[in-house]
Amino acid sequence: MGNLIKCEKGFTLAEMLVAITILAISLLAVAGMQITAIGTNSDSNTLTAATALTEGIMEEILAWDVDTPVLNSSSSGNLWDFFPETAGVQSTRTFGTAGTYSATYSVVANANGVTNLTQITVVVTGIDSGNSNRSITLVGFKRLV
Repeated sequence: MGNLIKCEKGFTLAEMLVAITILAISLLAVAGMQITAIGTNSDSNTLTAATALTEGIMEEILAWDVDTPVLNSSSSGNLWDFFPETAGVQSTRTFGTAGTYSATYSVVANANGVTNLTQITVVVTGIDSGNSNRSITLVGFKRLV
């Protein structure tokens, strides 16, 4: 007969199947983490947009002149007009992929019994299907003297 190869090197079929199975399981785990990361990133995007919108509205209200009538009397549930230059109150605003939001503000004159101190509360709520349970509330104070 011929020379038999006594020292064969390589992998058996069973070893290859085990290695491929381990690789497939690890790739599925990585894919699952990617799906979670994408969802979390989307939630962060909507939360950031709502927070920025709430802060912007609060800054605008705090910049109002102290003689603005709405600051001198208590009121609640006032719709925020996102586009005051247009006719009527535009109470919703859409931010690309971050969603559509509505905003309200409330004013408490003489807050906590302090004369000439107005408490302002701004609430921004997501109104589309992805953000319906998400709302951001921000409270600020303005001195009227």
